[in-house]
Amino acid sequence: MRNKKIFGPASRLIIKGDGRDEWGNRYFKLAVKGSEFDLPPFSMHQISSDPDALYKALSNAGLNIFTRKAKNAVLELLQAQQHAPSKFRVATRLGWNSRAIVRPDEIVGSPTPRLETEFGDLPPQMLAKYRSKGTLEDWKKNIASLCAGNSRLIFAVSLAFTGPILRFVRGPKAGGFQFWGEKETGKTTATMVAGSVWGCHTGAGNREIGFAETWHTTANQVEITALVHNDCLLILDETGQAGWDTQC
Repeated sequence: MRNKKIFGPASRLIIKGDGRDEWGNRYFKLAVKGSEFDLPPFSMHQISSDPDALYKALSNAGLNIFTRKAKNAVLELLQAQQHAPSKFRVATRLGWNSRAIVRPDEIVGSPTPRLETEFGDLPPQMLAKYRSKGTLEDWKKNIASLCAGNSRLIFAVSLAFTGPILRFVRGPKAGGFQFWGEKETGKTTATMVAGSVWGCHTGAGNREIGFAETWHTTANQVEITALVHNDCLLILDETGQAGWDTQC
């Protein structure tokens, strides 16, 4: 049987291949002919449950998908796609994946097969705090050097680097530390110094806590917050918001 000829906007849609995420879910990698817009991979769940998100992304890439006929043509093209061996893997969380470190803005390493990222379930305001400003030499001069002679600051900064290397350490790989003390004794300062290794919140209301999250904002999304900090650094400030009877 000959392939059905595709006309209209859908004729510019390119299916670059299939992929699977950490949980085995299937994805399509799409592109629009003549567009330099790099589309994220779309899962079968996304396409079937929320196709409007797909149409919006395609339109942003330069493919006008407004009419019902055009939308149906896109779905029919995907429907006709035969299952093929995976050409890439999809990372839905940060941290180690395929011998590479996944960050919101880059993949560090040379993973095989190719890695794509899809962070649709992760809060964008948390992902945005992974950022850098200045140089490593600037950080050493303006932050690291000021920690000399202060055991708590040295300890905090050291902890900031442990996330990516824990997988190479024998023994327990989970746990945490709590800085305890009276108000205005430097607890938040220590966490801000540690968080400077990874970034800082961009929102005006959160800059004063640096890279940290608070118990108040984390209470209802503990699992999501953990995924955003997987193999990285999770700092929870204002533990008093957790309540005196909180069980750890």
